[in-house]
Amino acid sequence: MENKIGIFSFFAGAGFLDLGFETTDQYETLFVNEYHKAFADI
Repeated sequence: MENKIGIFSFFAGAGFLDLGFETTDQYETLFVNEYHKAFADI
């Protein structure tokens, strides 16, 4: 079983920062929040 660091993403935008974390295989996005509708639609 892998141990990954869980991250919460507030004001996530398009999610590219989260994607960058996840591509390292050391992090896992557990929660994503975006308030701005245009970014949430992406």
